[in-house]
Amino acid sequence: MSLRIIGLPHGYLPTLEERRIEATSRELDTILGDPSHIFYQRTMELNFVR
Repeated sequence: MSLRIIGLPHGYLPTLEERRIEATSRELDTILGDPSHIFYQRTMELNFVR
């Protein structure tokens, strides 16, 4: 409904689920690209312990 008001066709914008997946992927890339991030450090520790 609101897309019609601003003149965009249905399906023009990504769904909420698609946006959440993309945001999660970006956050994971950020974590894995930053060695000073605590989750990066814990992930590396756990991978070496196994």
